[in-house]
Amino acid sequence: MNLVKGIKISLRSNYNNKNDEKKIRSSRKSSSSTHASNSNASVSISTSSSESRNRRLRSARAIPSSSVFSNISDVTTKSSLLESNDNDVGILENVLSVSCNFFTTTPNAVIALYQEGIENISHNLYNKALEKLERALNLSIQMNNKNNADTVSDDVISCIRIEIGKVLYHFGQYKQSAMLFASSREILVLLLNDNNYDDDGSYLNAILHEVIAYGDNNAKEEEASSPSNNKNIISYYKEVINMGSILLGTLHIDNAIVNQNVGDLYSDLDYFKEAVPYFKVALKAHLSSSSSSFNNNNKISPEISSLLFKIGRVYYETDQYKSALKYFNSSLSMDQHLYGSTHDSLAHTYLLIGQTHLNTSRLEESIANLSKALSLLSFTDPSHHTDISSILLRIGIAYMRQQDYASAEQVCLQRLSLQKTIYASNTVNIHIAGAYKQLATICMSRKHFEKALHAYLQLLNLQRKLLGKEHYDVALLLIHIGGICQYDLYALPSAITVYQEALRILQLHNNTDKDNYQKKEEHRNRMCSLQNKIATILLTSTDTSCNSIDVDNDDSR
Repeated sequence: MNLVKGIKISLRSNYNNKNDEKKIRSSRKSSSSTHASNSNASVSISTSSSESRNRRLRSARAIPSSSVFSNISDVTTKSSLLESNDNDVGILENVLSVSCNFFTTTPNAVIALYQEGIENISHNLYNKALEKLERALNLSIQMNNKNNADTVSDDVISCIRIEIGKVLYHFGQYKQSAMLFASSREILVLLLNDNNYDDDGSYLNAILHEVIAYGDNNAKEEEASSPSNNKNIISYYKEVINMGSILLGTLHIDNAIVNQNVGDLYSDLDYFKEAVPYFKVALKAHLSSSSSSFNNNNKISPEISSLLFKIGRVYYETDQYKSALKYFNSSLSMDQHLYGSTHDSLAHTYLLIGQTHLNTSRLEESIANLSKALSLLSFTDPSHHTDISSILLRIGIAYMRQQDYASAEQVCLQRLSLQKTIYASNTVNIHIAGAYKQLATICMSRKHFEKALHAYLQLLNLQRKLLGKEHYDVALLLIHIGGICQYDLYALPSAITVYQEALRILQLHNNTDKDNYQKKEEHRNRMCSLQNKIATILLTSTDTSCNSIDVDNDDSR
């Protein structure tokens, strides 16, 4: 079970346990709410922008607050307003279409609407409650825009927004709910810090926890539907982080989850430097959390290991290999403690450690780590095949850089066989083509020209099917094959046949890139070179009529 899912289950359980208590408190509050609000109405509406803390609390308490909501799953209807995807904090003010003209534009009208909304909430009439609260908010804004004596204080408007946020939260609109809570965070802080407001304060605190946890799912769904929304999602997460920092503290575990989400999204956008601080805040929060176990005074948890790995990866992607190795090794050490030294989940960390050493030309260390990764995976497990192929590719490259071509060829043949197994239902693909190209390069290095020619012809076959027989890259590969025939195998008839086919394709591209002088010159020089090679062979060779390669036969050997 992942961390977010665990939080959801825990919070849902807490709500179910407290549901009966809240109903009792609600019945008590409903009997006195009208009296409380009417007796304090004059306190609730203020024209001063510099109210003291106590007066602001009295203002907040003067407006009855709902503390009872039924289980989320009981709600089956939604207001049409809730279908909006607008991310702006002022979404409610901008899209409200309900007219308030028939209300007297006085502070008392705002209180009346607010009370009616609260009453509807107590009877689970959430659509009606939302309508009344929206009217109260609209009316407040209209009154304040008129700049007359009857204005509604910012604190009262914040309290209205809080109640609207609760209703939206109840409908599952966690994103809008979180934004409304964020816009009202100053009064929320006062409510949560007031000892006499524990009932609703603890409830708001619990709501915030779940807004953050469920907000993760909401954002992930939006990301899945349109990955281009990532930047908007990051903006939303940043607002939730600000809100969570004020209400829960920077190092609260829920805030750590959101910071990690922002780091993940920046990584998905390849903004790796921007991801680092968010991952580090999340790591610090997990390290300070009591949920992690201790081992020799070091905290151990899958979440910490995952963050160490992610920080290592962003350093790797930004070429900071020393820092990357530090975090990769820390993650590896923790995973070994958590899962054992032979668990297959360690393979990916070994792979990246090996790749990091490969990038810094520490070839022995690279091969050792890549081989360790390979030993943790099974060739008989299809789910491991892609990772095995990736590891074999890197081991082959490391052997080639060591000029151990025999070992490189052995590994490459192993990888080619695996690729054919992975893509048995579609043997015409770039992965198998890439394996043949690597094999041909290795064979050329070993001066095994017949094997190299065979590999290049297989690559030619695949390129023609993938790109088309007259693609420019096909012509370039034909030129390379012709060079092997001419200079390494001395198969001049085959060389002429291959060169002539390459020249034919190049001539079809004479008008390509005509506005690009450099590419046009390269193309012209390439054609001249081919024509000279063909002429040279014809002038110096005594027999160019037999044993040539049939370039139109895809199975040419």
